[in-house]
Amino acid sequence: MATYVSKSLTEGESLIANPKTSKWALVGPYVIGLGLAPFTFGISLVFIVGAHLYRWSTEYAITDKKILNKRGLIARSTDELLMKKVEGVDVKQGIQGRIFGYGDIVFTGTGNQSVVFKMVPNPIALKNQIQAII
Repeated sequence: MATYVSKSLTEGESLIANPKTSKWALVGPYVIGLGLAPFTFGISLVFIVGAHLYRWSTEYAITDKKILNKRGLIARSTDELLMKKVEGVDVKQGIQGRIFGYGDIVFTGTGNQSVVFKMVPNPIALKNQIQAII
């Protein structure tokens, strides 16, 4: 089955990076879900299944021409930013992200446009890779 990213590549466009949401990002939902399990099984199941669905239905891609973020399983939401319009690349990491080596990367473009990659592994290395391209 072709992914959204592979369908959206234009002729001559090459994929540089295709990061996935870090598996360590599931630690928080598991801790909350398992903590609630003795009280209510349904709510804990929602936390755990919801985190897996988010991870499974989210795609990130960096090509030589654009930055792409696709979210959603049934309803789809996408953000694209042309590489030539990127003005800044920022990394945001919380305590859990610092411990387990993941974080958010925020790409800001001209005007008010931004694309966010949430909970990607090794965000600083990915940021450096993007800045080398720009």
